[in-house]
Amino acid sequence: MHACNVVESETEDNDDKFYVFSVNESEWRKTLYVNDSLVSVKVDTGAEVNVIPKSVLKSIGQREATKSKLSLVGFTGHKIPVIGKTVLKVPRADISDCTVTVTFYIVDDEYLASDITLLGLHTTRELQIVDSEPDWVFEVSESVDSILEEFESVFQGLGKFREPVKLHLKSTAIPKAVPPRSVPHSKKASLKAMLDSLVSQGVIVPDSEFLEWLCPLVLFGKPDGSTRIYSVLILHI
Repeated sequence: MHACNVVESETEDNDDKFYVFSVNESEWRKTLYVNDSLVSVKVDTGAEVNVIPKSVLKSIGQREATKSKLSLVGFTGHKIPVIGKTVLKVPRADISDCTVTVTFYIVDDEYLASDITLLGLHTTRELQIVDSEPDWVFEVSESVDSILEEFESVFQGLGKFREPVKLHLKSTAIPKAVPPRSVPHSKKASLKAMLDSLVSQGVIVPDSEFLEWLCPLVLFGKPDGSTRIYSVLILHI
């Protein structure tokens, strides 16, 4: 047995913003011992910090936490309030009886699906879950311009599906209607113009009937000064 305890270098608390849910194309899940309790975690190499829901923290019996000034930002640009931070022990994948002391930032369950504990890039490397220098990364020789020229038709138009798409829900799925978020008065005119444009293009359809599934819109400022609309579907996942 190789006994050791590695203390992970902690991110200093300041006014910097750190991003989570930067990579969501796949569900890479693992079950790890966290403070000697089995916890399902999502490995997200696009996240800069580790995040744990308050309910998961409670389920493993961890009560110690300290305040944090850290700001978290979701993939849509919305802010995720941080309740505090806590330090937990997680075993390394490559060495028996070796643990890493890891800092987790605590959030309410409404901002993170109740069963998701998120492991960011730095910690997944520290735990040897992912390689620091993977041998499957290749250099792309083509320039962006050559790719745009070769596949010009792919990057033109709206990109709608030809046929309606069916979404199959799990039998245990429970409808959820999330209240709309407030929109600043200065943004209301531009938001209406964007929604009217999406309606005219056939992207969305107005519906005045009662709907069981509702998710809020989030406005995210783009570098050129315009606004992008996001639908916060993560609240339903």
